[in-house]
Amino acid sequence: MTFYITENGDELGRLLNFDFFFTGHTTGIGMNDNRILLGGFGSEWYPHEFVHMIVPDNERHGLINEGFATWHGGTMEKTFEERANILASQIANNDTVTFADVLHKTWGWQYAAYYTTGAIFCKLAYDKGGIPAVKKLLEIPPDNGKLMESICKVFSIGKNDLDKFWRTETLRYLKPDSKTKNNDH
Repeated sequence: MTFYITENGDELGRLLNFDFFFTGHTTGIGMNDNRILLGGFGSEWYPHEFVHMIVPDNERHGLINEGFATWHGGTMEKTFEERANILASQIANNDTVTFADVLHKTWGWQYAAYYTTGAIFCKLAYDKGGIPAVKKLLEIPPDNGKLMESICKVFSIGKNDLDKFWRTETLRYLKPDSKTKNNDH
């Protein structure tokens, strides 16, 4: 494996021949086919991208793909548990946000909501059904309808219950002192 290390996301963008990242700012990329890991934190230690390197995408849904890597490697310099607490804190203070908002990426990028939601589902699947349940999630193709259908099947819930289920499971990560705190994003 080859590592290319930069000090921050802007330098990583320049390495990739971008003067700036207009959208999709990133601090790490794993290029599985070439066995290259690009890091933008000044170190080769990038557990999230390393998970991507050892568990290739295989045409799975992005929420689960990023969630699995977040569950095992954290994201944005925070552990899965820290990210889950931040997301729980944010939705505890916002009763209008829905799972669809996260799925369609219209809310929560600053809180890593998409990645963290996928991680919460992966951890929950493992807790409820072990490795076979996680494998079922990892087999979900990149189709939002099939994602929602599969999540409902894995967790034995109705489609109309998905929002409530997501919110309830996410709020389990809320630490008592986090609800009113202004958390680091």
